[in-house]
Order: sequence, then C-alpha cells, then structure tokens
Amino acid sequence: MMALLARFPLRINGSLGTYYLKDAPSLRLRFSEIFVPAVRDAILKQKPENMMCNAHGVMYGPGTVWITHADQRFGIEAINIPSTSDTAKDSHAGVIFVCNAGKHRVIIDATNNGTLRYRDWDTPHSLLDKPDIEIATGEEQLEGTGSCAHRVWIFTNGLAKYSTSELGCYDDPEPPPGTAGELEVSMKDKPDARWWCQ
Repeated sequence: MMALLARFPLRINGSLGTYYLKDAPSLRLRFSEIFVPAVRDAILKQKPENMMCNAHGVMYGPGTVWITHADQRFGIEAINIPSTSDTAKDSHAGVIFVCNAGKHRVIIDATNNGTLRYRDWDTPHSLLDKPDIEIATGEEQLEGTGSCAHRVWIFTNGLAKYSTSELGCYDDPEPPPGTAGELEVSMKDKPDARWWCQ
C-alpha cells in the first residue's frame, strides 16, 4: 500500500549512500531498512502548522521525507534516513557512490580513516586491474535544497578536476531513465566533459 504513495524511481539517502528504488516490489523488499523508527517518527510527529513547503515540495521532519506534486497527485520523492551513532561509525569506510559513465567506471569510497578516494577505470579495463586514475583525497559538498539536495564529490589532480554528483534536479537536459548522477571532468584550456552515471 505504501507503494501507492511513492513516486518511482524513489530516491533514498542513507548510510549506504544514495540509491533509487525503481518499483513497488523493490520498496517492499527494503521497507524495514528505509522506514526506520526515525523516518516514521518524522512523519507521525509532524504538525501541519510547522510543515515546510516550497516550490520543490513538502518536507516532513528536518528534510527526512520529501513529497512532490505531479500528474495531479502527491507522492514521496525522496527519503533521507537519519544517521544514528551506530550507522555513523560504520559509514566511515566503504563505497559511497558508483558511476558507470560511458567509457569511465568510477568508484568513490572512504578509507578506514574517513578520507575520500576517487578511482576511475577506463573500459575495457577490469575493476580487478589497477585504476587508470586514483586520487587519494577529495571533498564532499552538498548542493541544492529540499528534494533537489544532492552530494557532490570533488577531486583535483594537477590541472584536472573530477566532480561526481548524485542526481539532483534537472530541467534541461532531462537525464535519461535510470540515471544515478553525473561525472564532470575539467581540464585547463579544454572544454569540460560530462557524462551521465548509470
């Protein structure tokens, strides 16, 4: 029944990073890990007079659940699962974001000490091979607001800058179906190159 209230693909942000649920069966399988007590509380304890509403939608809690209006109905578009102290400890190391972008396969992860790392394998190289590009330190930024808020990871290597981002809100051009984010490579005296992450 919750699937009737969702707008697919449903964006989930949590300790596992960002991922999208494409249909009702996917939501049913992961329901208990998404609608944790903190998410349910944000919905149940929200007072209508204190709700935040803007052009991007309606917010429950401190950005925990975002509802948007389209096709003559309201639907849940994004859920930001609050961190607990236990999940925060576990999220210091591991894969944060994966991007399959044309000839590039990018993994952004955090080392055991929490340092961000960028690794890029050009096809046809295997992920078992040494990465074609590896940058040991980077930074994470939050861009956009409301349901359009998304994380961006920026890594610099000499004169080149590699930016990988979760899918935010786009008017033009519209990202293709199944898009998870975007990869942008900027080099001095060259035009920027961009690819959608699948």
